[in-house]
Amino acid sequence: MTAFVVVVSTSHFTQAGADARWKISSVPAGKWELHIWHERAPEAIQELDVPAAGLANVDVTLDARGFKQVAHKDKLGKDYTTTGVRY
Repeated sequence: MTAFVVVVSTSHFTQAGADARWKISSVPAGKWELHIWHERAPEAIQELDVPAAGLANVDVTLDARGFKQVAHKDKLGKDYTTTGVRY
């Protein structure tokens, strides 16, 4: 099982849906820095200049080509052993 907790110091955040679309409502006009994150790609940061009418579309591409699947480790960061009780 894997879980991620992302803590942000703003009320402007979202999570993409299954179709990879996302929306952040009520963003005030001005210059903003958009941070995009996925577990398999490095964080992408994009500067945005949001007009009073808002932005309709922002294209974002994440590059996960460098991702390498590794075996899950135990709570101490070590490989699991085959000894012990299996449930």
